[in-house]
Amino acid sequence: EKIYFPGRYLIKVKQSSFFSQKRAQHFLSSYKVQEVSRGLNLYQIDLVIDEKSDLFVKDKEEWIKDYYLLKEDTAIDLVMIDEVIFTRRDKNEKQWHLDDAFGAGNIAFEKLLNDLPLENTPLPDRPIVAAIVDGGFDLSHSDLNSMIHLNKGEVPGNGFDDDANGFVDDYAGFNAFSQDSSTLPVFSHGTHVMGIISALANNNYGVEGIGQDRVKVLPVSYGTEEFGFSIDLARKNKFFDGYELNRKNIDERDLSFTSTAMRAYDYIYQMKKLYLETEGEKGINVMVTNSSFGIDYAKCSSSRYKIWNEMYNKLGSVGVLSMGATANLHIDVDKKGDVPTSCDSDFLVGVSNTDSTAKKYSKAAYGKVSVDLFAPGYEVYSTMPNEEFDYQTGTSMATPVVTGGIGLILSLMGDNFWASYDENPAAKMLEVKRAMLNSVEKHESLEGLSQSDGILNLKKFYDELMR
Repeated sequence: EKIYFPGRYLIKVKQSSFFSQKRAQHFLSSYKVQEVSRGLNLYQIDLVIDEKSDLFVKDKEEWIKDYYLLKEDTAIDLVMIDEVIFTRRDKNEKQWHLDDAFGAGNIAFEKLLNDLPLENTPLPDRPIVAAIVDGGFDLSHSDLNSMIHLNKGEVPGNGFDDDANGFVDDYAGFNAFSQDSSTLPVFSHGTHVMGIISALANNNYGVEGIGQDRVKVLPVSYGTEEFGFSIDLARKNKFFDGYELNRKNIDERDLSFTSTAMRAYDYIYQMKKLYLETEGEKGINVMVTNSSFGIDYAKCSSSRYKIWNEMYNKLGSVGVLSMGATANLHIDVDKKGDVPTSCDSDFLVGVSNTDSTAKKYSKAAYGKVSVDLFAPGYEVYSTMPNEEFDYQTGTSMATPVVTGGIGLILSLMGDNFWASYDENPAAKMLEVKRAMLNSVEKHESLEGLSQSDGILNLKKFYDELMR
């Protein structure tokens, strides 16, 4: 069974109204309302907890009845439960994924340095920013901290929205769970992902990121301790569905909820929209997002998950491509389902992972429609909290290889590219996606497992985009 936050619904309302008049009193007397996404008119509504009994003001049966009342309401476009999302993790020689001697598809930095004008090409007239939506990050890590995008219009930690962008203390990222961005949680998964994209390349320390010091990162945290709280609520109020899990096998830092992920994406959308509207005076020039998490066996075509597709389209409308990790399961996600990779947004890139022999990793999902390409994701060595480094495996690791790779290639584009981008950001990023998929390194063992049948090849990608 799917795991969800008890007593909570996500609702997408129509532009001109919230609840219809006849429903307003019924719901607003027993539910607390909180905005999730301004861009999508998405809200979460939570059952109020009675102060005397410490229980919900309605039982589960009444809560389910409210679901059908919400679905019938003419002011509401969509109703869904707030489902749990999971992170996707299962040579320096340790960084085999950067060395094409292992047959991993020509993403080696040595080859790139020889074949691409990395040293002789100035950075564009704008920062290239990759937004990482993940649990938490060690922003103090010396192999990462200088590559974090900083919002210079914000004074860190003063409790004010200094730059009037609608968010308080978002100086070095955004905390989508607490919405107090003065601090972000420190988790290993997000720190590892960040290093794959943007660890410093020329400091003779630790590891080097795909971005080669040309791609800044925007940390957006969905980290939460809410999972344990939700289990306690579920048991106390007899919402047991899906909650009888062996918590010994679950790291709660690997979990969050759909509402928090949507709030994270909305922040990115709002910042990019502001950047475009102000011609770079405010906001953040996010070009790509990285999502190394998802929901197994979920079909994005169902009404239960359509909000994911709408969000990727919304991001795409402001010129942002979103990378999504597919499941860490040996399944065909075209048949079995997966969120996000079964979503059909043109602005989503579904990524699966290979081992060091350029074959599909045994526990990685595949899908001729849902998965776009493969990238190395087995035993990848990267940054960890407290100045450490370690290996991790999963589609979670393959996805930032693609995210960082796109950022690197974009950083090499010239004035003609950016003039075209400024005219139509959405169309230009679809062109970028096509160039990447048309230039993969084909491998017989991967035939029929993704749309492209191959692995990311940065040199071919660059050549294709420069045509």
